[in-house]
Amino acid sequence: SCEMAKEEAKSFQCCGCQQNFTYTHFSQKSPYSENIVFLEECFLRKDPFTQDDLPLCLGSVCTICKKPVCVASKCSLFYTKRFCFKCIGDNVKHFPPEITKSFKR
Repeated sequence: SCEMAKEEAKSFQCCGCQQNFTYTHFSQKSPYSENIVFLEECFLRKDPFTQDDLPLCLGSVCTICKKPVCVASKCSLFYTKRFCFKCIGDNVKHFPPEITKSFKR
């Protein structure tokens, strides 16, 4: 009998909210659509809310501390690279005012 190859699920825990996320790939390129390339390497899984083969980016790794972080606006920010909010707070003088004015430590 024919069986679909099952994607091996892995997980990461966000260093911001402590939530666990299940992903299948850590890559800049989508394994589901060759036309989709992300600006960072990220934790990906197939989007469960669509029947199309579209990737869902769940998070990435903070550029400074190298800890995994989800894409929630309370946990991380993508500004040319991914940063967790602890590292933004610790390095606030290195970010432009437009980024830090709404940031509360």
